[in-house]
Amino acid sequence: MSAELEFRNLLTSHPGLAALVGTRIAEAAVPEGAVLPYVAFNSRHDITHNLLGQVMSDEVQFTVQCWAESASAAAAVAAQVMLAVTGADVQRGAAVLSTETAYDPELRLDAAILTVEWWAL
Repeated sequence: MSAELEFRNLLTSHPGLAALVGTRIAEAAVPEGAVLPYVAFNSRHDITHNLLGQVMSDEVQFTVQCWAESASAAAAVAAQVMLAVTGADVQRGAAVLSTETAYDPELRLDAAILTVEWWAL
């Protein structure tokens, strides 16, 4: 199973997050006109190889964007994402590394953005 699918499954199975966004959790992009609030995430893999070219580790950094009509609603979704991450399998070494806020004036939406570390191997 890919790290992305595993991460999405973790988020969709967390009851607190599901109560806020249902299944509106997407990798990379959310369909135009999606109901708020929602979560979109993307990933970056830092892969380490040994001298024989074998993969030794795969550190994944997920950027998780929690979008809503207000900053407080976006923060509430982000808080549930953080709780979901703490419930990840201990082998994943999952941790929230940073948080930030954002605002899109064109869409008039607020976001809470998390960087999550995840070990795939």
